[in-house]
Amino acid sequence: MPRPSSRLDLMVVPPMEGAVTSARALFAHAVDAEVCLPTGAPGPAASTWVAGGFVRIRVDVPLVPTLYANQQGGFRVSCPSCSENVVPVFAPVLAELRSTGAARLTCPRCAVCTPIAELHFAPKAVVGRAALVIADAADGHLHDRVLRDLQERFGPVAVVAARVSAR
Repeated sequence: MPRPSSRLDLMVVPPMEGAVTSARALFAHAVDAEVCLPTGAPGPAASTWVAGGFVRIRVDVPLVPTLYANQQGGFRVSCPSCSENVVPVFAPVLAELRSTGAARLTCPRCAVCTPIAELHFAPKAVVGRAALVIADAADGHLHDRVLRDLQERFGPVAVVAARVSAR
């Protein structure tokens, strides 16, 4: 269960190819639509993207591809071939992603080798090279029409909701 000090972030993750440019373009689009100010603070149209608004929008560009996923409460990971729970063998794969930018997991049950991006995550998780982070969102979803608009403009973006520590 989330602690009172936790917050909910929404990460809009563009496809790996051109991700940094797309994430920056997503931010520029949010500014143009008055969803946020150039500083990332909420703009007059903030609630048109997220019911109840948010605290800040920023662009995240990690040094290597990263797993955008829930932090508090974690997530489940399963093999797409046989549905085996692969959490017990997932930590080294995540470490490999962080050190090399790519990783594969061999299922201990069926021995199928799967790229990390193709594993099944619950709640949703996505490997990405950059993301538009909507920090401290009042709701766990973008409005449907906004998501459709962003996908038309920027391609198949994924939205990941993550409960994060507000330390």
